[in-house]
Amino acid sequence: MVDILVRLLADFKKCKAVGMRENYVNPTIEKHLKRFSKFYKQLEKRKFEEWPNREEQISDHFMLSSTIKKYSIIILENLEFAFPEIKKISDVQLKIIRNNFLPSFMIAEVAYQSEIPTQWMLPNGTYVDTENVGSFYNNPRAAELYRPYWDIGIKNCMIPIIEANLDRFEFQFLAALIFWDSKLPKLTTEIENLCEKNRQEVMEELSKYLKCLHQDESPVRVAKIVMLLKGIGVAVESFNDSLIMTQLHSFEEYHRTLYELNGLKL
Repeated sequence: MVDILVRLLADFKKCKAVGMRENYVNPTIEKHLKRFSKFYKQLEKRKFEEWPNREEQISDHFMLSSTIKKYSIIILENLEFAFPEIKKISDVQLKIIRNNFLPSFMIAEVAYQSEIPTQWMLPNGTYVDTENVGSFYNNPRAAELYRPYWDIGIKNCMIPIIEANLDRFEFQFLAALIFWDSKLPKLTTEIENLCEKNRQEVMEELSKYLKCLHQDESPVRVAKIVMLLKGIGVAVESFNDSLIMTQLHSFEEYHRTLYELNGLKL
């Protein structure tokens, strides 16, 4: 993988050396991947600092909530590594972007880190056994009500991402595309344009990277990765929809943290 990235950068420098104008050579090459790689390395480092004794054990909803709260703070503390442009975005607009990114990135990363669709690997090394949500909630009624939402996540996010078998850099490109979503409600025109510009640059980098790996197959691979975004959105939206069930049956203790990540109110 490193050799491929070195070749990409070498090609860029070679084109400049023979006099090609920089804006025709794509000066953005590697910019987003380099940033996100730095960000992700920092996340990995902080995860092992926060949870040094990582044991592969089954998580319950208390552990899930605690883990998500801690990990969301870690992500937000290091977000500027990947997206330095956020310093120019107002707090109101940045909140919209973050409320979309946090749950979407987390569920995508869970799928990326998992090998079995029904075992959702968490940042602390534990996992949610979705085949036994009764033990997760320790409440048969809650397990019955929430079971369909977990199934939607499995079908639309876990299975597609696991089957895609993303490499580290492909996942990082996917995460960058999640962040620079220009279609979010209530974004200003200025921020929509910023998101669209960065999203296009990410797509260009992804295409160049995959062309080195897959040659003629690269357009198909690009499309496959981009299509994962829809499933991630469906999975996140299904948990948002469960808010109605939560309020109706007074199950606030179970999914509170998930709702808070997306700015929803109980």
